[in-house]
Amino acid sequence: MDRLHEFSLTEYPSKVCPICKEKEETNGHVQQCKNFASRKTQMKMLEKPRTWFSRQSAHPILSVEIKKYNHFWMRGRECTSADKLNKHSQIHVVIVWVVEEQNLIGWDHAIRGRLSKK
Repeated sequence: MDRLHEFSLTEYPSKVCPICKEKEETNGHVQQCKNFASRKTQMKMLEKPRTWFSRQSAHPILSVEIKKYNHFWMRGRECTSADKLNKHSQIHVVIVWVVEEQNLIGWDHAIRGRLSKK
């Protein structure tokens, strides 16, 4: 949630994250906050796209890989191509392509449900 202090100035008088107390609280920070207390919320965020993929009858490997790359982004790790996938498997070829396309628009968008449309 962007800036809790804008919703409740008395409860959250500062723009600083109430959990880590180090950075300004924005959507991006909430999703990438390094404080251990933020992990439960972050893990819940990772399940939302996976649930959506399941309802769309997407291949299970696709949802697992998207979750993995969202998690990489949350932890501040680089989201590179899925090099451990079998390049001869059709679904793995698609996953590599999807990961590369999402890298172009950013994984911060993926966690909010905005996936590459290519």
